[in-house]
Amino acid sequence: MESKLIYIISFVVIFSIVFLVVREFWTWYWKINDILKLLYIQIDLLRKIVDKLTDDEVEEPQQNENNKSEKDNKNIKEEQTKEKKPRKTLKEMFEEEKRKLLSK
Repeated sequence: MESKLIYIISFVVIFSIVFLVVREFWTWYWKINDILKLLYIQIDLLRKIVDKLTDDEVEEPQQNENNKSEKDNKNIKEEQTKEKKPRKTLKEMFEEEKRKLLSK
């Protein structure tokens, strides 16, 4: 009985080790780890793009109870557009992220 138990435990341990080694080899061979890294970079870049787009949107000025004139509304809108920061291009954001990752 004890010999069967030892045999089963040793088989499970050896099988687990072989499985992990083979799995690591195939993930290296098919570049799955590299693809996964690139996907994470892509997700981060897409999130930054969405943040940029939502942050840069100019909200329409709401008229209050006093019914501001159109001239006042135009002045407010002009002030809001002047406060915008210059946008980075997608290529610039990608290069920035690439530099960050390569420096790690």
